Amino acid sequence: MWGWIASLVIMFWIAMQYGVAELNAQYDEYQDQLKLAEAGESYLIDDAVSDAIVGCVHITKIFAICMAFAVVVSFIWTVVMIIFGEIIIHLLFFIAIGLFGTLGFVAMFVLDSQAAYYAGFGFFGLAALGFLYWCCIRNRIHFAATTLAIACKIVQHDFMLFIVAFLMLVLTGCYTLVFGLAQFGVYFKIQGDDDSTASQTNEVYAYFTLLLMFLWTVQVFGNILVVTVSGCAEEWWFAAEGAMPVVKAFCRAITYDLGAICFGSLLVAIIQTLYAILMYLAAKAKKQGNKLMECVLYCLACCVACLEKCVEYMNKYAYTYVGIYGYGFMTAGMKVMSLFVNEGLTIIQNDLIVEYLLLFGNAVVGALTAGLGIIVVQRSPAEWTEGLHPYAQLLVGIISFIIGFGIAMVMNGVIDAANKAVFILFLENPGRLAVTHPAEHDRLASAWKLIGHSERAEDVA
Repeated sequence: MWGWIASLVIMFWIAMQYGVAELNAQYDEYQDQLKLAEAGESYLIDDAVSDAIVGCVHITKIFAICMAFAVVVSFIWTVVMIIFGEIIIHLLFFIAIGLFGTLGFVAMFVLDSQAAYYAGFGFFGLAALGFLYWCCIRNRIHFAATTLAIACKIVQHDFMLFIVAFLMLVLTGCYTLVFGLAQFGVYFKIQGDDDSTASQTNEVYAYFTLLLMFLWTVQVFGNILVVTVSGCAEEWWFAAEGAMPVVKAFCRAITYDLGAICFGSLLVAIIQTLYAILMYLAAKAKKQGNKLMECVLYCLACCVACLEKCVEYMNKYAYTYVGIYGYGFMTAGMKVMSLFVNEGLTIIQNDLIVEYLLLFGNAVVGALTAGLGIIVVQRSPAEWTEGLHPYAQLLVGIISFIIGFGIAMVMNGVIDAANKAVFILFLENPGRLAVTHPAEHDRLASAWKLIGHSERAEDVA
């Protein structure tokens, strides 16, 4: 925990000491060059001063607008899922089936080609398989939709969870800007006009160190939200909440549970940084024409990426246990291993169905945010795009999509965390739910039986 706090202090110090100071110096120099040009003293203008400095200043306004827009749209989408979650899950399956069927029809009866005709058979086959898959997992869709509905009810009951999510969004966005300023300052501080090998090596070390600290903090912010949501779900489940359950759960997450959160987050951040290093080395090997080393590094990066996804996925359930029971990270990890040994297939299928819906929502928010970013570049005042490349619309659109997608992921993380908490709580404490919320218990128990399971006879807690 103290190591994470130290990393925050170091990142802010670098950003303020080097990033902000260098950005102000570059911007002031640019303004001086403009004044010389207006005064007709063009022979004194330094051609090395780039318009990109102004672009960096003004493009921040565009991304800030996109960030605010993504927050609003993410909130609206979350409300839509709360009200129409089960309907949307079924609808998305039929949209996919209908899409394959439409492609098959077009390929067979519209396109005049033998290859397209055979491709049409393939699309119709995919549509048939999709429908068959839907028929086979209808009961599991019903169970997933039921857990999602209960999760949404918990979120409705503790609506302040969205304030916590918004707070994490703001902190993540602000810290991202601080990280960018730190990177900017490191570039000018270390590299400057020195292109020596030692300077470039120091620059790489600094970048990846800053990246590790950045990824660590982003993981911590996200996991604080998971633990807070799980704590609120536990209080709702046991009907033990007093005044302000969200505040209580959040305070526990940033105090008592913060050590467990920081430890697990560091593990994921190290793996993510290792992946970035391997990709950097692979790109360097490709540039040098070393095909063998490039292939080896890309294979290692692929293995590390798979490990990262597995660890990150398991961490979500570990932090659910932390939020519900207050376990340490190692104890929670052992509980998760036992959980997956006994109910791993059910967990994965349930998550695939729910996260299919959440991913669709992320893509919708990202696309809308990207569209807004492009429109702002086209329609904004001229000074907003001063210093930007005339073809910067595509870049702004891509970055805006990433911003929107990332913000939607955090907002939908409230629903996802609540859904995982509902699954674990029902698996381990169904009897308590029957006492506190009998209607919800009956719905879950009925859906649980439809997939061939019976509930636990005695509660764990």
